Amino acid sequence: MAELLLVDDDPDLALIVNLLGKRAGHAVARCADVPSAWEWLQHHRADLLLLDVNLPGPSGLELCRRLCGDSLEAGRVPVALFVQPGITRDVAAGWDAGADFLVSKDLVARPLDWQGRIDEVLAWLRARARGQGGGELVGWSGGGAPRHPPEDWAIRLNRALSEPAVRRLGTEVLQVVLRRALRQAGWEAEGAASPPFEWADLEGAFLSPGPQRVGGLLISVAEQMERLLGTKASASFRSRVGGGTSNLAGE
Repeated sequence: MAELLLVDDDPDLALIVNLLGKRAGHAVARCADVPSAWEWLQHHRADLLLLDVNLPGPSGLELCRRLCGDSLEAGRVPVALFVQPGITRDVAAGWDAGADFLVSKDLVARPLDWQGRIDEVLAWLRARARGQGGGELVGWSGGGAPRHPPEDWAIRLNRALSEPAVRRLGTEVLQVVLRRALRQAGWEAEGAASPPFEWADLEGAFLSPGPQRVGGLLISVAEQMERLLGTKASASFRSRVGGGTSNLAGE
């Protein structure tokens, strides 16, 4: 059983989430605004926080910034944006604030899909707690970045970013995804605040990328796609970026 904290001011939606949570064997607490959620977190531990962005008083983004950073560090509360994915500005703002997952509000109308997504997120968190690395997402044995990334990595990444499921996230969201990936990989670039979406000249735009930084970039983007889209929807992206353990491992 998991402890879920829902931060949303819609009482009808909260009732549905509570029923769905109980049906799946989870405990669900609910706060209607940021101050009450912050107070709740001082005295309780949540396994996953479902956070709306548009709340009365302080925005959900404020709570997200308090709790999150670029990395999902051990011990902190994981935050899932609980928004309509079609409102890309909310998704982009929440991801920029450091959110860890996206859970669509649309799923409450499809109980099996809702339960599947929550279970998938919780399973991802358990795997991370066991120390499984993001490299498995793109077929790299050992979970880390390869010593010899493929020479055509930029082409692969560009093609993967053109996948329909990825493009539906919207340009705003993809810009934030790439900024996070660049920071996590330790890259420096001219105009890094607005990374390019055509990657043909990417290597020339960045200073000393190196294989570890390239590997870190690809792992970060693939991991973020899984957190945003889910395992099934992000499978094509991972396949295009990876393409097989032996190739990516430089064997």
